[in-house]
Amino acid sequence: MPFVGALMDSTPYRRKLGTVVATLLWMIQTVQIGTNERTWFAMAVLQAIAGVLFEFHFLLSVSYLPDIVRYHTNFAEQTFHGFNRTFYALQFGGQAAFLLIMVLITRVIYPQVIAAMSDSDGGSGTSLSVTTGRIGQGISSITLLIVFPLAWKFFPESPPKHPFPVASTTSARTKTCGTTGGVCCCFRLLWQGFQQNYYTAKAIVKHHKPLQWFLTTVALSEAGNSTLVPVVITTMTQIYRFDASYVSIMFFISLMSALPGIVLGTIVSKRFNPQIAHRVVLALLTVGTLGAVFVMRRTARWQEEHMADDEAGRPQYSGFLLGFMWGCLLGWFFTTQQLYFSASVPPKQETELSGFYVYCTIILTWVPTLMGSFLLEFGMNAEMLLLPLVGFQFLSFVSACCCPNWTEVMEKAKDPLPLPYILQHQDTTSIVIPGESSTEDNPHSQQTQEMISGTMQTPRDPSNVDVENSNQQA
Repeated sequence: MPFVGALMDSTPYRRKLGTVVATLLWMIQTVQIGTNERTWFAMAVLQAIAGVLFEFHFLLSVSYLPDIVRYHTNFAEQTFHGFNRTFYALQFGGQAAFLLIMVLITRVIYPQVIAAMSDSDGGSGTSLSVTTGRIGQGISSITLLIVFPLAWKFFPESPPKHPFPVASTTSARTKTCGTTGGVCCCFRLLWQGFQQNYYTAKAIVKHHKPLQWFLTTVALSEAGNSTLVPVVITTMTQIYRFDASYVSIMFFISLMSALPGIVLGTIVSKRFNPQIAHRVVLALLTVGTLGAVFVMRRTARWQEEHMADDEAGRPQYSGFLLGFMWGCLLGWFFTTQQLYFSASVPPKQETELSGFYVYCTIILTWVPTLMGSFLLEFGMNAEMLLLPLVGFQFLSFVSACCCPNWTEVMEKAKDPLPLPYILQHQDTTSIVIPGESSTEDNPHSQQTQEMISGTMQTPRDPSNVDVENSNQQA
């Protein structure tokens, strides 16, 4: 992800690549309508490819948000709060609408028709769940065919934020990629992309503590919050005896409760700042998930004590309350985290830093599920699957508290990262490769090093020269 972001920051192809990725995603979703037992392996491979393409699509679309905050003259800070709220309200509302449509089609309107379709197609290995999946893929394909072209039509072209360095055979000169051409230039771009990621990561660690702690918080919080869905399905099925219908109802409640959570997170962000809102929701998620462990433990004991009664095996509706709580807090969490990121990204590397952000959202998500699998193998109760999530949520809260205050975050977001080979000027067209050009060969190299070390003097205002001379004479 960071590598693709580095390439997009140095080339004008962000919108074109987004269009290609969106087209490939739609094609895979359309092909997966033909899923059955005979094509499971091929569809599983396509699903893995679609997962990667989805992360690329998320990276390319999210990278526009810092541009909106920084460069769009009609967007004030308060206006972006409303934009971010609408963005996530549409996202969660769209998921809730899709779930409601699927439930209505498969459970209310045409249940007998779908069952008949499954029975009549038994020779091809089609079951009721596979037929339902086909219908879902068809609705997804039609939706993407409408919204993807509209979205990428309105996304603007993105010019390069800075030139991309390509080494020359002559150490005293620097050249851009367009002057070399051919396969050599492509390999050079790949190498320089990874090299830029290295220098960016090094600059974040040394010079940008707010961004360093924020990305750490994102990695920990996403591990504790994004994996709630598979863990909650397991616990609700085993403890609350939810079947597919009850799980669908619980997720619909969660998606709808995310809407007031989005509004609440926006209000707290406006009243204080996104950093405080982010810390508060991380603390609430930690306490809420830990409380859910005790509630589920009590429910499991009730199930064991009343196993012989007529009420045994019936679902416990307190699970819906837990779904409402998690939905509200997750709506708050995702809204404030996105707002925090959009406002704190340094200029000129929005897409690359968006790549770091997307990478941090997925890098640790496999750990809680693996820990939960070990707990189940050792005979632990189903509610104990939530304990790894609580641990990551608590660590993310501690990491968020270690971040500098919001004033320092905003001050750091005004200046680009001090990369050693990129001239921090808007009109720069050539870049010096590290170690290839001396300060005598290129006068800009000395200027760049002075900017990095902090020894570069601020230019004096000519209007103050006479005043300074008078003061010296006095």
